[in-house]
Amino acid sequence: MKAVLGLKLDPWHDTGASIVLDDGSKLRVVAISQERLDRVKNSRAFPAEAILYCLETAGCRLEDIDLAVADYICSPSLEDRFAPGPNGGPSPKREFFQRLEELGIPVVFAEHHLCHAASAYYATEWDEATAVVIDGHGSNYETQTLYNCRGNGITKVATSRQPGIGWMYCAVTECLLGFQHLQDGKTMGLAGWAKDGGPWTQFFRGHTPPGSTFDIVYPQFAEGVERWKLTAPDGLARRQPKDDPVRAPFAEYAYAAQSALESGVMQLIRAAARTLPSKRLCYSGGVALNIPANRLILDSGLYDDVFIQPAASDSGIPLGAALFGYYSVLGGEKRWRMEHAFLGRDYSAREMDAAVNAWKGPREDYDVEHVARILTNDYLLAWSQGASEYGPRALGHRSILCLPRHPGMKAYLNHEVKHREMFRPFAPLVPLESQSEYFDLGVPSPFMLINAGVNPGKATLMPAVVHADGTARVQSIRQREHPELHALLHRIGGLTGVPVLLNTSLNLAGEPIVETPAQAVDLFSRSRLDALVIGGTLLTKVPLQQLLEHRNPHLLQSPPPPVDSIDRPAPAPPILAWSPAELDVATDEFLTVCGTGRTLV
Repeated sequence: MKAVLGLKLDPWHDTGASIVLDDGSKLRVVAISQERLDRVKNSRAFPAEAILYCLETAGCRLEDIDLAVADYICSPSLEDRFAPGPNGGPSPKREFFQRLEELGIPVVFAEHHLCHAASAYYATEWDEATAVVIDGHGSNYETQTLYNCRGNGITKVATSRQPGIGWMYCAVTECLLGFQHLQDGKTMGLAGWAKDGGPWTQFFRGHTPPGSTFDIVYPQFAEGVERWKLTAPDGLARRQPKDDPVRAPFAEYAYAAQSALESGVMQLIRAAARTLPSKRLCYSGGVALNIPANRLILDSGLYDDVFIQPAASDSGIPLGAALFGYYSVLGGEKRWRMEHAFLGRDYSAREMDAAVNAWKGPREDYDVEHVARILTNDYLLAWSQGASEYGPRALGHRSILCLPRHPGMKAYLNHEVKHREMFRPFAPLVPLESQSEYFDLGVPSPFMLINAGVNPGKATLMPAVVHADGTARVQSIRQREHPELHALLHRIGGLTGVPVLLNTSLNLAGEPIVETPAQAVDLFSRSRLDALVIGGTLLTKVPLQQLLEHRNPHLLQSPPPPVDSIDRPAPAPPILAWSPAELDVATDEFLTVCGTGRTLV
C-alpha cells in the first residue's frame, strides 16, 4: 500500500488536504478544501479538519501515510515549518509536523506551480503532455510557467517572475472595480455587459520583452493602485460601493481587462505550442478558471486534447501535491483519470437521517415526477447528493436547480435567494447527448469551464442562463456520473420540451458551498429555496400538493429591479465552524488524533 497526503497550508488562502491511496488493486483519491468544513470562505486556517476528513474517508490512519507533500510560496524552510503560533502560542502546523517527524513520515515541499501542473497532468492518464500554469503568483514569485510532462516526470521549461496576467486581472478586480480579493470571477462576469473596452483596452495590454519565452509584463499594474495616479491616463478611477458596476466606465474596465487576459493567455499558449511538440495540453492555475479564455484555447486548434483542472485555483493544490508525491516521488504506477470532481465522502444513512430528522416541515420520499413538476412550476430546488465536488464550482452534487425559462428567474435568484450582484450569470445544465441541439459546443463540458454561443432560436427558451453577451457557461453531464440528475433532466425535457436546468452552487453570498447533510438542511431552512432533495428524501416548506398545483407566486409578480446595492441579511452563524473559544479544543482533539492514529467518526 502507498498513501500520500497532499497539503495546502496556512497562512495562504484556500487551505486543504488530499490523500492518494494505492491499496494494491485500485487508486483512491480524496480531496477537500478547509473552507467546506470550517465554513470560512477561502479559509486560511491550518487544514486540521480537512486532514481528518481525508484520513477518515480514505479509511486510513496518520501512521499509514508514506509521504506528505505541501506546496510553498515564500520558503520551504524548517523555521517556517516549526514556527510558533500568534504571540508565541500553540501552532497546529508546528505540532503536526513534529508528529510527522515522530512517526518517521518524510515531508517534501514542492513548488506551487509544480503542484498546479501535477493536478492537471496526473489526472489525465496521458503519458506525455505540455502543461501551462498561470495564476497570481506562486513560489518565488513565479506567475506563468511552462512544463514538459513525460511519463511520471514533470520538467520546468520556462517561467516568468514578472507581474503577469493573473496579477493584472487581480489589480483591476480589486483596485479599480472595488471587488474583494479572490473575486476575479465577478470581473469575468461583468465584462460581458460591455460592448468594448473603450479607451482602456490598449492601456491594460501587456507586452513581451525581447528574447523572452514566457514573460508578459504589465508595468502599469506593478506598483499597485496608490502609484497608478502617477502613470494612469486621465479618467481612470476606482469604483465606489454606490456605483453601479454595469455602467460606464466600470464594465469597460472589466471588458478591457478580460480582453487583455485573453490576449495574454493565447500568447502564452502559442509560445507553449512553439516550444514543445506535444499535441496535448494540461492547464491549471487560477487563470484557468476564466471561461471565455478557455474557449479560445479550445478553438485555436493548437492542441488535439485539452484538459483543464476543475479545481484550477489554489483549492486544487492539495490534490496536485498528493499526485506529485505518488507519481514523481514514490514512482506510483496506477494511472488515474479525473472523469468527475466528486472527491469528497459519501455520507452514511445515519448522518443523512439525522439531518432530515432535524427538519420539522413536510417531507416525502424522492420521486422524479414530483421534483420535475415542482421545477416546471418555477420553484427553486436545493440538491445535495453523494460525494461533494472538489473545486470552486457546484457540478451537480451540491447545487441549486431551477427552470431557466422565466425571464425574471435570474434576477429573482440573484437578488432574493443568493443575495449577490445582479450582473452575475448562471450556468445551464444539459444532458451531453442534447448539448449540441442548444449550444455551439462540440466537446463535452463536464466541469463548467467552457462557454458557448446559444444556437439560433434557443435563447428565448432559457433566458436565465444566457449571459448579456449571448453566451452560456455550459455544463453537460452523462448518465454514468449523474444517474439521478440525468434522469431528472430528461423528465424536464418530457414536460417542457427543453432538457435544460439552471445550475448554481448551494450556498449564499459570502459562504462556502455546503458540504454535510446538516449544512444543506441548515441553508435550506434560512433561505428562500422552496424544496431540498437530500439523498432519497424531498423536504419542502409547504405541503407538496401546493408546489405541484400552483406556480411560484414570487415569479408571477414583476421581477425585482436590477440594482447592485442589495440589502443582504446577516448570515446565520455557520454550523460546524470554529469560534475563537473553540479553537484550542479543536486543536487539542486534532493533536490527540495525530498521536493515537485514530480517525474521527
